[in-house]
Order: sequence, then C-alpha cells, then structure tokens
Amino acid sequence: MININIDRQNLKSHMSIMRKILFITTLLSCVLANFTYGEMFSEKVNSTRYHAIRKQAASKSLIVKRKGIGTRRNRYGPDSHGITPYISVEEKYDDNIFHVRDADHDFITTVTPGIKLGNQAMTEGKFGIYFDSGANLVKYARRPEFDSVNPYARCVFGTKTLNFNYSVERRQSPRSEIEETGEEDIVQSWNQKGGVSFSKQFGKITLNSDYSHSITRYDDEEDKDSNTDRGDISVEAIYDFSAGARRGHRSGVARERYLITRYERSMVRYPKQEDADIDYDKVWGGFGGRIFPKVTGKAMFGYGWAHTEGDDDNDDSGDGFFLYNTSLVYDITENLAFTAGTSRNVSESSISGRGRSETNSYNVGFNYAPPFNEKITIRGGASYSHTDYSGRRTAGLSEERKDKTYGLNCSIDYRFKENLVFSGGYKYTKRESDVGNQSYINNVVTAKLNMEF
Repeated sequence: MININIDRQNLKSHMSIMRKILFITTLLSCVLANFTYGEMFSEKVNSTRYHAIRKQAASKSLIVKRKGIGTRRNRYGPDSHGITPYISVEEKYDDNIFHVRDADHDFITTVTPGIKLGNQAMTEGKFGIYFDSGANLVKYARRPEFDSVNPYARCVFGTKTLNFNYSVERRQSPRSEIEETGEEDIVQSWNQKGGVSFSKQFGKITLNSDYSHSITRYDDEEDKDSNTDRGDISVEAIYDFSAGARRGHRSGVARERYLITRYERSMVRYPKQEDADIDYDKVWGGFGGRIFPKVTGKAMFGYGWAHTEGDDDNDDSGDGFFLYNTSLVYDITENLAFTAGTSRNVSESSISGRGRSETNSYNVGFNYAPPFNEKITIRGGASYSHTDYSGRRTAGLSEERKDKTYGLNCSIDYRFKENLVFSGGYKYTKRESDVGNQSYINNVVTAKLNMEF
C-alpha cells in the first residue's frame, strides 16, 4: 500500500480537481465510445512491402494482417478508437534526487493508473479526438515528506491541418531548477498549457502557425516569485525546392532541400513581481536538407528584440541581439548516428524563472539503436554540451555562468504481449559549473511495467 501525505489545507482542493478530471473522463468516455476511425492501411501491397510494414507496425503496437495488410480495430495501438484503461508501475533508484553537489539518494516508486480515449495521431482531412487522464502516485522510501499525488489530463482535438490542445498536470522537481542556492528540497507546482496549431501546404510552400499559453503556479509561498504566465506565437513558411516535394512535413523534417523563414513572439509575465514582465520578438531565416547521402543539416540565423518593463535603469526596451541555431546529423550506419549543434539565443532565465539570460552553447552526441527482433528495442547514447550564460539581469543570480554537461543513457523495451511492456533504463549525468553548488553527478536506474486493458 502507498501512503500519500497531503497537507489538510490542500486536501479539499485536490479532491475538487480529481472530481473534475473524473467527470470530464466519464463525459468524454460516453461521447468518444461511439467514434470510429478509418482503417490505417487501405491498399494491398506486395510481400516485400508487407514485411516492412509489419516491422514498423510491431513497434507501434499494431496487429497487421497478412491479407490486404489491414488492421483490426485495435484498442491498444495508435489506430485505437475506444476506451483504454492502463496502469504502470515504476521503481527508480536515484543517487542524487536534489541535483546538488552533496548527493542524497532514494528509491522512488510511482504507480500510474489512467485512461485513454481516441487517437493521438491526427489524420489528414478527418476530425479526431485524443484524451488521456490519470495520476502519478509517488512514494519515497527514505524521504516520505515528498510523497505526493500528481494528477494529469491531456486533450487534443481537430484535424491534421488545424488542431487544439490542452494539458494540466502537477509536477515535482528539484529546487535547483528554480534557484541557485543549492538547497536540498523538492518543489511542487501546477502546470497548464493550451494552444492551437495550423499547418497547410500550397504546392511546394508549407505554412505553419502555432499559439500556446502556459501557466505555472508553485505551491509554497516562498516559490511564488517564480510563478509565470507565458504566451508564444510563431509563424513560419517553408519552401521545399527538392524534386518531388512531399506533403505533411513540418519544420523541414525529411525534406531533401528547403528554405525557411520564421517569426516568433514570446510574452512572459510574473504575477508576483513588479516590473519584471518581458517580451521577445525574433525573426529567423535559414535553410536545410541533405548535404551528402548520409549527412543532413539545418542552419537558422536571426535577429531579436527584448522589451522589459521597469524603471530606466532596468528597461531593456529596444535591445537587439543576433541569433543562430545550427544542427548536423551524420548517419554513420543504419543504426548509429552522430549529432552536433551550436546556438545563440536570448530568453528568460531558466534558473529561477526570472529575468533575461543570453546563452551560447554547442553540443555533440552519438545515438545507437542496434537491430533486434520485434519484441526487443534497445537504444543508447552519449552527449556533451557546453553552455555559457551571460548578461543575466536578475537579482540573486550570478551575472555569468558556464556549464559543461556530460551524459550517457541506455534503455531496453521488451514486449511480452501487445498490451504488456517492460522498460528498463540507466542514465548518467555530470554537470560542471563555475557556480559551485550547481555542479553535480547523477545516476538513475529505472524499471517500469506498462499494461493496458
């Protein structure tokens, strides 16, 4: 049995939220139970194509029939149209739960019951709905004061051209993510995000537009200065000048050669602070595609402006800055890839969530996915990144900061049955920072069992 400790003050609020989620889940269950979705594969293909589709389908929990390569109405896969209850149980060993220099370890058990309805993948020209709701029941073996119930709900509806999304969830995170004090603590927050996306292709030109609004609210009074309201708008146009331009690809994915222009506006508000609101306007232009048979890349260059409220000493209105973002992928073999990238950007500080931060960074990495049978998927990777924070105009933060981060990860998925999957993984992180208490080493081992009914 998992004992969950919740402050009596917040118990009524928690129960109210869970009742609302349960009501929405029940209502959508009744509505969506009558929805039907078209067959994913409608054409017959030859035997070679059949085996290719079967291999791809197995990784997505589909059942592929030999005749006609059709799919039955499978409540477990992406073609699902019914109600799918599920539960997962995860055991995690984390040797540095606070992400600080002086590590404190713990065993963390998470039980997640939930229910899914509909199809998450939007189909061209068809209306679809996807809903997922549940709760993470978290139990710490050594630090029971951090035990919690973290409900969540996500909903997406619309078509591939125009769709709407909304999510709400309760999160736990180390205090080091919002402060540089090095304090050993876990913070709780409520996070909401809603938005709308539009994508339409006109010949070789694809227009994409997105709007999102996110709200973060921390539980403890001492953390409320980090509460944020953020709105993001982006509009981009992609011109695909490769032969036989393909439909339905966003942001240059899988294109041979393309040009791209993009405009972004971010509006960040801090409800608990005075004269701290900040806006960013950024204009980008760039190109990308296949450079050599095994090499693809993307390069974006831009210019931006920051607009900060406040007195004359802190007013950054009209400040301009140059931006760039480049990436490169070299497919050494079918299963091994080398990645590299570099960027310069300006945004609100990710540490403490307050104030403007200029970042210059570069990264390299390897990803490896050796071939196995349909039941086993293995992945691994290694990475290195260097990030230089400068010009951070925020009280209480170091004006400049440099981080070097090393990472290793590996994971394995074993599919016992179509609806029963075991996942295991290991992750190593080492961060070296010239802000002493932000340096740490972290090893995490996880074992997880997922089951759908």
